[in-house]
Amino acid sequence: MAPVTASRAMLQNPTSIAAAAQSFAFTSTTSLRFWLAAANTLLREASLCRRQHDFPRVYFLLMRHAELILSKLPTHPEYKKTELKREVLAAQKQVGENLAELEGLKARLTARWEKWQEYNNQRTTARREDWTDNREAGSTQENRVGSLNAPDHKDVALQLVRGRGRLGNNDMRLPRTMSSATQQDDGATDDLSERMRDIGRLVLSPGHSQDAPISIPQNGLVTEYRYPIVAHPDASSSWRDFGDTRVLRSASPFFDDRSVNPPTPPAKSPLKAKPAQSLASTHSYTDKPPPPLPSKIPVSSALTTSPYGETVHFKPTAFTEAGAPLRTLFLPPTLRATFLSTAVSNTRRNLETCGILAGTLIANALYLSHLIIPSQTSTSDTCETTEEGEIALFDYIDKSDLLVMGWIHTHPSQTCFLSSRDLHSSAGYQVMLPESISIVCAPSKQPSYGVFRLTDPPGLGTILNCSQTGLFHPHATGNLYTDALRPGHVIELPGLEFETVDLR
Repeated sequence: MAPVTASRAMLQNPTSIAAAAQSFAFTSTTSLRFWLAAANTLLREASLCRRQHDFPRVYFLLMRHAELILSKLPTHPEYKKTELKREVLAAQKQVGENLAELEGLKARLTARWEKWQEYNNQRTTARREDWTDNREAGSTQENRVGSLNAPDHKDVALQLVRGRGRLGNNDMRLPRTMSSATQQDDGATDDLSERMRDIGRLVLSPGHSQDAPISIPQNGLVTEYRYPIVAHPDASSSWRDFGDTRVLRSASPFFDDRSVNPPTPPAKSPLKAKPAQSLASTHSYTDKPPPPLPSKIPVSSALTTSPYGETVHFKPTAFTEAGAPLRTLFLPPTLRATFLSTAVSNTRRNLETCGILAGTLIANALYLSHLIIPSQTSTSDTCETTEEGEIALFDYIDKSDLLVMGWIHTHPSQTCFLSSRDLHSSAGYQVMLPESISIVCAPSKQPSYGVFRLTDPPGLGTILNCSQTGLFHPHATGNLYTDALRPGHVIELPGLEFETVDLR
C-alpha cells in the first residue's frame, strides 16, 4: 500500500484520515473472495479499536471498508458471480449500517481538530507553562496518557495484556440508525450510487463541493526510509498511526474532545462539631504520628481506561520502506516450540503443517493470543487449508473476536525462506493489516526459523500485481521480504500466554 503522509498542520484533519483510508493497493487479479475476507479483517480490527476508544482508527478502518466495498469491488471481474452474490450483498449492507457511526465519528473528530487548530493559533503567544497549568487543572486525558517505547517497557506490555479484562471492556460504539438501503430485502440490489454520495459527503470537508476531487496529501514529510528506522519525535509529542498515515498527538489540552466540562461537584455539607467530652470518651489520644500516606501507584500498574483508550499506548517501533508506521506485535517466545510439537507427526513424514496466528489489540500494540491449526492437506512443499477447515477457522475467529495477524508453517526438509507460493499467501494477510507476519520453521536447517513480512514497496505491490499461475514461479523484482524481528516491529515477550486451538 502506498503510504499517505501529511504535514503537521493536517495531522488530525478528518478529511486527511479519509483520504488515507482511500489510498491502498487494489488489484483485480486477486480473487474477489480474498478481498471479501480482507473487508472482514477491517471490521474485526474496527471492533477492537472501538472498545478501546480509539475512534480515529475506527473512522479510518470503516472508511477504508466503505471504499473497498463500494468503489473497488464493483470493478472486479468476479463481482457479478452468482456464488458470491450473497457475500457481496452482506458486505454492502454492512456499509449501510456503518454510515450513522461514520457521521458521528466525523463530527467528533472535526470538533477535536478545531480545538487543535485553536491551540496552534494561540501557542505562539501563550507560554507553555500556562498550558501546563491548564492541563493539571482540567485535562485528565493528557495527564494519564503516556507514549511508551515497547522494547524498553516489556513489563508494562505484560501488565496490560494480563489486565485486559479491565481494559476496553466498555463498548463505546456510537448509536446506529439503519439507512433506507439496509431496510431492503437481503436479495435486493442496493443503490450503490446513493451509498457513494453518502460516503462522499463524509469525505469532503465543509469547503469542498460534492463534485470537487479529493485532495490526497503527498509524501511531503518523509522522503526516504529504510526499514526499520525508529522515529524520535520531540518530548512534547507522540506518534499514533492511522494505517498508512502518521498522526501527531501533542500534549495539549485541546486533545480532550469532551464537548462539555464535567459537572461541578456539589458543595460539601459542613461537619457537625461533636462535644470534646464525647470524642475523648471514644478515642484514646497519644503523641504517635499519623500513619504514612500510601505510595503512589506507578503508571505501569494504573490500568484504567480513558476517553481515548488505556493510560498508556505504545508508539510505532519500526516503519515500512515507504515510511508508514508499524505497530509493535508481541509474540510468545514459546510459540515456535509449541507449534513444532503440534506438527511433529507431519514433520517426520516430510509433510508441511500450517497454523494461523490471531490475537488482539491493546494500547496500540498487537498481542498474539491464539495459535489455530485448521483442517488442511499437506505435501512436502505445500500446505492448504481445506474448504471446511476455512469455514470452521473463520467461524472460530468471529466468535472469539480475534484479529488474524499472519501465519506459521514448517519446511520439514527445506531451508528457512519464503517461496513464491508463500509470498502470495503472506500478501493476503498483510494487505489490510500491514503488521501481519509469516513465520517459517525449518527444524532440520540453520537458521531454523524466521519471522518475515513483505517489503512495502516493492514486495507487497509486486505480489498483488503478479498474474503468474504456476504453483512455484520466479519474480523479477528482488527484495520482496525482510526480517520482522527486532529491530523490526516484532518483539518476543517473555510471559505472554497463548492458546493452541487444533481444529483438525
